[in-house]
Amino acid sequence: MRKITGGCLCGRVRYSAEAEPIFTTVCHCRNCQKQAGSAFSVVVAVPATTFTMTGDTKVYHDQSETGQAVDRIFCPDCGSPLVSEGVS
Repeated sequence: MRKITGGCLCGRVRYSAEAEPIFTTVCHCRNCQKQAGSAFSVVVAVPATTFTMTGDTKVYHDQSETGQAVDRIFCPDCGSPLVSEGVS
């Protein structure tokens, strides 16, 4: 089983998952470009049951190009984007 770990720039938020990624892709939609400050956003999907995050975060409620709700979770201190999560 692969362990994926990471966190924000200032170190106040940490995340981990013990799972093989379901998929890895690059998203070029306008909102992913804006949240990443780049031409794309790298997406690594893991099962939600394997994902843990510690530290205080903030959520920006966004909408995908298809109209689906997306929560974009980020560090309130350094602004690092951490998770984009589809909302059902």
